Amino acid sequence: MLGWILVIGFLTYRMSPDLSGHFGAGSAGTMMPAFTAKTIDGSTVNREELRGKVVLVNFWASWCGPCAVEMPAFQRIYSEQKDSGLVIVGVWTNDKDVFAMRDLLRNAGITYPIVVGTKELVDAFGGVNGLPISVLVDRSGRIRKRVFGIFHEDAFRAAADSLLHEPSAASVKPELPE
Repeated sequence: MLGWILVIGFLTYRMSPDLSGHFGAGSAGTMMPAFTAKTIDGSTVNREELRGKVVLVNFWASWCGPCAVEMPAFQRIYSEQKDSGLVIVGVWTNDKDVFAMRDLLRNAGITYPIVVGTKELVDAFGGVNGLPISVLVDRSGRIRKRVFGIFHEDAFRAAADSLLHEPSAASVKPELPE
C-alpha cells in the first residue's frame, strides 16, 4: 500500500507542471511587481505602461524545448487579442546565445515584445526554478495565474478571454505598490 502511495505521489509531482499548464492553475493574488526592462530591440517595457491591459509575462530560454512549443500558441492568441488589450511580454532568461534566440523568434514568427531577463527582473517575479513559467496579470495589475510548465493554448485562451471581459482598470483603479 505504501508503495502505491509513493508511486502516485511521485507521478502527481512529475505531472503537476503539465496539469497546471493545461488548467491554468498556480499561485495568484499579489500585485505585479514594479519593473522596467529593456527589449532586445532597445526599447523599454515597464509596469506603468501595462496598466489597464491583460498581461502575460512568460519566462523562457532558447534552449528550452517546452518554451519553443508554447510560443507559437502565444503568438496566435496575441495576434487575435492585442487590439482587445492583451499584451505578452517574453522574458528571455539566457543572455549568452543571441543567435539561437533570434532564430527561434524568427522561425516562430514572434512579434510580441521580448525583454532581457536580468537577475533583478527575474527576482522581482519570484525567481525561476524551471522553464517555462508564465504569469498572467489582470487589468488592475493583480497576478491571477502563475503556471509552471507549458501554458496550453486552450487554457491560456480561456484565461485571457475571461480577464479581457472583466471590468477595465479605469473602473477598478487599484493602488499599485512601488
